Amino acid sequence: MFPYARYVAIEKFDCNLHEYLNKQKSSIQLEEKIDLTLQAVKGVAYLHQKGIVHKDIKPANYLVRCYGNGTPVCCKLTDFGFSKVIRDGTSRCSATLQLGTQGWIAPELELTKSEFSMRCDIWSFGCVVHYIFDTCRHPFGEGAERIMNIKTGKPIAEGKEIIEAIERANPSVLVATLVSKMISSDPRNRPSSMKILSRVTSWKSVNQTSVSSTPNETGTNTDFRRRMMVNDQRIQNEHDPIRNNQILGNKKMPLASRQSINWSLFALRLMGLLLPLSVIFVYVLKLY
Repeated sequence: MFPYARYVAIEKFDCNLHEYLNKQKSSIQLEEKIDLTLQAVKGVAYLHQKGIVHKDIKPANYLVRCYGNGTPVCCKLTDFGFSKVIRDGTSRCSATLQLGTQGWIAPELELTKSEFSMRCDIWSFGCVVHYIFDTCRHPFGEGAERIMNIKTGKPIAEGKEIIEAIERANPSVLVATLVSKMISSDPRNRPSSMKILSRVTSWKSVNQTSVSSTPNETGTNTDFRRRMMVNDQRIQNEHDPIRNNQILGNKKMPLASRQSINWSLFALRLMGLLLPLSVIFVYVLKLY
């Protein structure tokens, strides 16, 4: 009936990453932290592959969807208001007044207002990774202390000790080593998003292998890992709008649903037509 009508269903999220981590606190296991980090870096790597800098990476700009029943959450990067496509295939774009959120942008931007590059995104994402593994603590502290520490390039000792302890307990998860490179004051020392993706993927692979090689391990962690592996396919499928009918106007939508939407649109358009006619009719009656 309305061949040119288009419908888009927007995915519903429950909270942002900052809120989720604050709610869960110490109940988040290492496996879930790795899974959150892997999902988070996939968004950054995808943007950088397309030649886009985000310019405002922080926990509040990652939205989290909770499935319930202990199933691993879905985490996606959002808010592209400051994002910019890099010109002429270069690695940089000119900085503007819109540099992101203070305390989450690279120190070279705070100090010199230099050009924004993909490595500025890497610094911000390094803070996010630390925030995930240290459960809601910024690597450079809070408030005025954070700004001063960022300028001097000195992370707070407490946070550094915690992620180093994770690394000592899990030699395959070199989170402290990776974060230290990502938040380096020298942009040249920061790894690319693809290298980070490769490293975090290896963490997950090693941890899944260790599960299968430990037959006596039972309980919550084992259950979580099993659900996490099952959920990987679910998250992958959700990126396919045709398969999951996330675009309501696609051809796989049930006929009854399409007819219902078409009749609803018809009714709305009819009301829009009748309303001005009724106003004109009343006006004419008053004249006579």
